[in-house]
This record gives sequence, C-alpha cells and structure tokens, in this order.
Amino acid sequence: MKILAQNNINMKKLIKNITLSIVFLSMIYSSSHTSYAKMQSSDENWYTYHMVGKFKDLEPPKSDIFIFQYKITNGVIESFDGVPNASMFMIKTNADDKGIFELKFPRNYPYTNDLTDYTDDFIVLLNNREIKYTMEKDECYFVFSIPFSASEEIKIAWTYLLSSPYPIRGDDVPERCIKLTIADNLPPLQQFNAGTDAAEIKCRQDHQLIIKLDGHPACVKSDTKLKLIERGWAKPV
Repeated sequence: MKILAQNNINMKKLIKNITLSIVFLSMIYSSSHTSYAKMQSSDENWYTYHMVGKFKDLEPPKSDIFIFQYKITNGVIESFDGVPNASMFMIKTNADDKGIFELKFPRNYPYTNDLTDYTDDFIVLLNNREIKYTMEKDECYFVFSIPFSASEEIKIAWTYLLSSPYPIRGDDVPERCIKLTIADNLPPLQQFNAGTDAAEIKCRQDHQLIIKLDGHPACVKSDTKLKLIERGWAKPV
C-alpha cells in the first residue's frame, strides 16, 4: 500500500509539471479561450461564466454547460477566460491596492479522475508563479479566494492522472445544486461560446440546427433552414 501511495504521489507531481507546461503554452495560443469578459467594477456582485464540461469516459460521451461564479473585492477584472481543452481559467485583474478574487467552481464539473484528496487537483498561479490559496467547499461549490495586488494575471488549473483506471468526473452533489450549476436552454451562440462543438448545439423542439458560413451555429425553423441552405447562406449539420 505504501508503494502504491508513493507511486500516486509521484504521478501527481508529474501531472502538475505537465499542467504547468500547458499553462505556459496557453499564453501563446490565447485564441483558444472560450470567451472574453469585459471589465467589471469592484461592486462585489457575483458574475456568471458558462463553460462546457465533458465526461469523455462515458459511452456515449456526455457534456454539460456549467455555471461558474466569480467576483472581485477592491479591484477590477479586466478579463475572465476559460480554456476547457487546457483545463484552466485565465483572469486578468487590476487594483490600486490589495484585492481579493473569488471563484465558485461547481463541484459536479468533471475536474478529476483521482479518488484521493481533491485539494491536490488544483494549481493556482499568480503571474506564472505557483502560490498558496484558500479554498473552502459547500454542497455545490469549491470556493477559491485568491489575493492579488496591482495588475496581475491569475491562472487556475486542474489536473488529471494519465494512467488512472477511473473516469474523469465531478463530485456527487444534491439535486438542488444541479439547478444552480448546470445551464439549460441557452441560446445557440452562448452554447458555442461556452465551448460546445457547433454540431452538438441543442435547439428548441420546433427549431433545427444549421451552421452559418462563419462557422457559428444557429437554430431556425424548418422552412427557414431550407431557404438558407438553398441560397448557400448556411450548411446543414
């Protein structure tokens, strides 16, 4: 058992190093972010951010759009970007003095494939230096509290074991948490911006999915779909 535990620790260290490498590379390929948040003032309100979470190990694979919440105290959020393929957030902040950035991370989001302590699964960087942070948990969320000062960039990343026999998963949460953390009935463009593949966009029952020439999805009625395709303004899925 001791050997197995030590192997697991060594694997986690390796995964952390790989994750840090991905974080640095993501700075080069910043166009992969799912969306961009405009500057928010320090009014201490919670803002929402949608990002897709994929349960790749299920058959068939399943994905949901999750609702993250964030706020800032004594500062400004200049941008808030999610990179689901790199399993990370990138947040640019600004403050005249010391500030606090807080994030509510849904516990049911697929963030791990390890059965041990969840605290090892997250890495927080401030200007690309790993820092200590405060994280509490309630029934629905991991709640991060990260101090910063001046103009700084915060990165929050989560790691997976490369050779784990367990699927990537989130935590089991009460039913009331599902309604708070998973978004339903979002417009097509919001689903797309959250990281959903264009071909997997969900439409209302009386609408059908098309892909516009710019690659963005849209949901339209059947007769409109036919006209758009005939005129070469859209492609069927």
